[in-house]
Amino acid sequence: HVYANMGVKPSPGFTLKATATVVNAERIELVNTTDPDEWRQVFQFYEHLVELGQNVSMIEKLWDIVRLVRHEYIYDTNFGMYYRIIGNRFPWMRTEYVTYDLVDPPVAAMADGTGIRTLVV
Repeated sequence: HVYANMGVKPSPGFTLKATATVVNAERIELVNTTDPDEWRQVFQFYEHLVELGQNVSMIEKLWDIVRLVRHEYIYDTNFGMYYRIIGNRFPWMRTEYVTYDLVDPPVAAMADGTGIRTLVV
């Protein structure tokens, strides 16, 4: 976007670094959000996470969710999709500071299948 629409090229040697969430799981499956029963299960999981974090600071809430809760679902903020996590094992998830290749935005990457899959809770 910055290059295509604004005409600004990255500086020589520029690397994109960001935090990635790594989920310890055997596999993930796309959730069918049009199925009322499946969507209810996703909603109940996230409702439970909210209940766990009531009356505590944001930092305590995030730490407890990452450290203590087995994750059943995860939301992909880049593509706006929910996934069911199969075989989630302790440690449930961790964060890493990683370097990403500069690629097209998710919509363009999704069209040709080259998108980086960054999933966050």
